[in-house]
Amino acid sequence: MLEGYGLRVIRFTNHEVLHEFEGVCRKIDEFIPPNPPY
Repeated sequence: MLEGYGLRVIRFTNHEVLHEFEGVCRKIDEFIPPNPPY
């Protein structure tokens, strides 16, 4: 449903955010388009 609006949801556990923050940031960077449409 959200993808129909051009949105994507990426989920992380609390453990990942608190203890593997750099990995979470890398994963988010992978999902961000290289040339945003704005």
